[in-house]
Amino acid sequence: VPNLDDPAPVLAAVARKLGDEAIAAGRRHPALRDPVAEVLIARAARKAGAIGVAVVIPGADMPALTLVQVSLVAQLAALHGRPLDARRGLEVAGVIAGAFGWRAIARRAALIAPLSRFVVRGGVAYSATRAVGEAARTYFAALGDKADQPLDGLQATLKRALPSRGRG
Repeated sequence: VPNLDDPAPVLAAVARKLGDEAIAAGRRHPALRDPVAEVLIARAARKAGAIGVAVVIPGADMPALTLVQVSLVAQLAALHGRPLDARRGLEVAGVIAGAFGWRAIARRAALIAPLSRFVVRGGVAYSATRAVGEAARTYFAALGDKADQPLDGLQATLKRALPSRGRG
């Protein structure tokens, strides 16, 4: 880095150099979590973009892209001390459900620009994976040290959102 006055580029450089140790280091050192998350998201998005461009059989990219995105969510969960287990089922289900929506967007975009459909599919795959990663990063960072239950707060939210029945 050019200077040490601003810690953000220093932390980003450290996160890029950590390699396989990045998740463990980010888990132990909260200052590294955001830069490590950025490295993980960027790496997964590039991989997804390459899959979107390279796969020529329609539909064959969806399982591979979903695997990249689920793996990214698992890595971000581990980075925040929430390993992928049965409690993460809700997050994984969201990624899988979202995959169908992103696939529909890619299909429509490819119809608009049929000659560049591979580039369009790669761009949608890249963007979708970035979006999944950013959403997961925000979600896990917001949990902080709260209890590790994916449905925490759901009951209270539903009570506020739904009109009460039987109360008079």
